[in-house]
Amino acid sequence: MPSETARPLYADTRAAHTLVWFRQNLRIRDNTALCAAVAEGLPIIGIWIDDAETDNPRRAAFYRQSAAELAQRLAGRGIPLYTEVSPAGLVRLAVRLNIRTVIADTSCTFAEKLADNALWHELDKHGIRLTFVNDRSVFNQTDLIPDGGTAYADFDRYREVWLDRFSKRPPASSDLFAAYRQPFPENLPAPQPAALSDGIFLPQNGGETAAWRQWRRFLEQADSYSVLKDFPSRKNTSLMGAYLSAGCISPRLLARESLERRLNAWADNIIRRDFFLQLALQHADDDPSDGNPEHTLRLTLWQQGRTGIPIIDASMRCLH
Repeated sequence: MPSETARPLYADTRAAHTLVWFRQNLRIRDNTALCAAVAEGLPIIGIWIDDAETDNPRRAAFYRQSAAELAQRLAGRGIPLYTEVSPAGLVRLAVRLNIRTVIADTSCTFAEKLADNALWHELDKHGIRLTFVNDRSVFNQTDLIPDGGTAYADFDRYREVWLDRFSKRPPASSDLFAAYRQPFPENLPAPQPAALSDGIFLPQNGGETAAWRQWRRFLEQADSYSVLKDFPSRKNTSLMGAYLSAGCISPRLLARESLERRLNAWADNIIRRDFFLQLALQHADDDPSDGNPEHTLRLTLWQQGRTGIPIIDASMRCLH
């Protein structure tokens, strides 16, 4: 419960707030969006959009578990986390709660950028600022683009530049949010609790706590990673992909820990992830088959696990 001396901060239901839109950064630790919100100097409110894919219930369950834990951890800092089902709901909430600024982790694909631009126009109509920060990758998509303005298409060259930049100027992990607390805004409408997994069985539990637990488990055998990672019959990889995708764990912190431990073979995965995220921005066409019938057929066979190459087909069927 907030103290009596803290109540005047929320005495006016129209008091201004900063809204943090959690997308693929469902965590507390090393969260640039939360640190940017603290710097704004206004009380913080969170929002998560549950636009779950109906054809992928496991992914939806994983994200909902992650959001549920995030809501609990934010509440411990006095920050409510609201759930909406669309960006339009975000706009309505922002207007109703007198939001001055919406802060979100930056998107990566051209299609996402277009959607963000449409949201920016809607918020701008109400005088609400929309800003983006990098929480999805170690380096932002444009940080390592050479002077010519074209993203590196060769991974080896990109890796060389990435490591050089990281050794000289690694991205700072801010602790601005580490000790942050605010009185819980009692006079605002109570947020609905984030949905749980709807009974879907998950081999991995979603959320920040589970992410760090899995990372520590991996470190116990990480010294043999470079030798054992290519044995598909055993779980010798880190299994961090889902957690990184949902942002339950910071890629910056994993990059720092893996390089400090000289786990260079594993660190290549983080670098490769940055590499493809910076390439994603360069390709506006969402159709990888480029309209060529032969390419379309090959893409379909790969997606369905019918290439004729056993290890690829088995992997794709498991993924499906």
